[in-house]
Amino acid sequence: MNKQGRLALSLVLALGLTLCVVLLLDSGATPTIAAVPEPHLPDVALATADTRPIAVGLGSEPNLNTYHYGSIDSHKVASQLLEGLFEHAPNGDVEPAGALTYTVSADARVYTITLRSDARWSDGVAVVSRHYVDGFLYTLAPEADGFYTAVLFAIEGAEDFHNGVITDTNLVGISALGDTLLEITLREPTGHFPSLMASPATYPARLDIIQSDPNWTEPGTLVGNGAYELTAWAHNQQ
Repeated sequence: MNKQGRLALSLVLALGLTLCVVLLLDSGATPTIAAVPEPHLPDVALATADTRPIAVGLGSEPNLNTYHYGSIDSHKVASQLLEGLFEHAPNGDVEPAGALTYTVSADARVYTITLRSDARWSDGVAVVSRHYVDGFLYTLAPEADGFYTAVLFAIEGAEDFHNGVITDTNLVGISALGDTLLEITLREPTGHFPSLMASPATYPARLDIIQSDPNWTEPGTLVGNGAYELTAWAHNQQ
């Protein structure tokens, strides 16, 4: 997905309601937000040629630290703010997202992934391979109980690191090879690993922000590499 047209959004997360986010694409206008009862709003409805309404049904207050925690509702929101290596197309195929391509070694254990060189975080910082390494390791931290943590256990050393058996991150099979190359080593050949690379477990992370501000998931602090930017959050609105 092209992120050059990232839009600033105000998200009103309403429990028991459907959140309708209307994006005014490249128009310079302020996005319009409205929460309406779910029965009166279709899943997706194009209002005009230059608007794109998006409805997100939420049943609970989300936790946007989806690396460590998370629920279905949390990932509904986080998936608009963050982007992993690949994504699933409507037909189920794996297609590029934060990454462009990948190659696989002859023994089917080593994946070398080429990242997009034009990807940016919402604060303008370039998205580099180190951010993906940090995201994987943060998701695998022993204190993490993320919705998708176990997805990464196919990686060499990942499960042992999560369970505290090892503490040396160099023993986990993920490495940054320059800014736009990422290497992932599996503990054994895993035929469905390309599909796993399209899961939220592959979100990159900005540890410089996460580790410096306990409120890093709040508007004004949270940065993402996805299509949308969090600019407001009305917590626990009924």
